[in-house]
Amino acid sequence: MKFFLLVSCLFAISFSAVAQNSTASSKPRPPKTDDEEFERIEQETTLPPEMRIRMELERRNNEYRKVVEDAQKLNDLSGDIAKHFQEQKTLSSQDMKNVNAIEKLAKRILSFAGGSEEKDDAHKNLSLEAMVNRLLEVSTKIKDSLTTETRHVISATVIYNSNEAINLTQFIRKMQK
Repeated sequence: MKFFLLVSCLFAISFSAVAQNSTASSKPRPPKTDDEEFERIEQETTLPPEMRIRMELERRNNEYRKVVEDAQKLNDLSGDIAKHFQEQKTLSSQDMKNVNAIEKLAKRILSFAGGSEEKDDAHKNLSLEAMVNRLLEVSTKIKDSLTTETRHVISATVIYNSNEAINLTQFIRKMQK
């Protein structure tokens, strides 16, 4: 009988230790499977409508803030390239990396604005200096448009200027090869 009592006490102690470890390590983790993602979406749809609307507005505001930050980066990189070109009259390998980054940022801004990429050969015959200066002008226009307008306004000028920035970066890259 004492043996049975001792075994049951040890079992109870070990079971409570295991239970404590399992509750301490049950932190929420990001969804990894389609089933878990489906459950997360299902939970969101069971939220009250006000909460879902608030979450959606917050998500859209965060997207807009990121696009405004991208526009600021685009403008800063264009300024750096223009400044370096004025000093050296050539583009360095770092400048070419910045040109690639500018193209990616312009594509992201274009995508956010709902535009599509369009080829334009209007700048094809410009000099490298003129292209660099025009890229700075276009970048400034994009940044100004996004910072002065609200996120509810999708401006055709943002789409046009983003396309122009993309085309300019592609021409600059071709000229440097």
